[in-house]
Amino acid sequence: MVTELQLTLRADSLENASLSGANLAGAELSEAKLAGANLYGANLARASLRGADLRYTDLSGAKLVAAELVGANLDTAQLVVADLSGANLKDAHLGGADLSGANLRNADLQGAWLGGADLECAILTGANLRGARYTRDTRWPERCHADRRGAILVTEPPIA
Repeated sequence: MVTELQLTLRADSLENASLSGANLAGAELSEAKLAGANLYGANLARASLRGADLRYTDLSGAKLVAAELVGANLDTAQLVVADLSGANLKDAHLGGADLSGANLRNADLQGAWLGGADLECAILTGANLRGARYTRDTRWPERCHADRRGAILVTEPPIA
């Protein structure tokens, strides 16, 4: 009996694909081109999305528990109430992303770009913010004190 499907997607592009509610748990999606895709409510737990292009992607309500998102580009992505607990977001780009109400408990955001991101009401308990860069227009949860947790206020966005 097969209990878990290991999925590897090797398409040139899945940009603007409609994958709402898809079960992609454990999928190998490193370097995938998913810009503008609809992944609303998708299960991407333990998926590898290293270096993936997820700009403008709707990941609202998606399950990204323990997902590998190292170096992924999530600029302007919708991650409203997404579950990113334990996710590895080292060096990820989250500029202008909407993470309001997202669960980032124990997530690793070391070196991530958070300029203009909306993290209002996000759960950041145990999240690693060391070296994460943000701007004055980044919205944090009340009493977060990102600077005390190692995040760095910058005036210039990173060079792409």
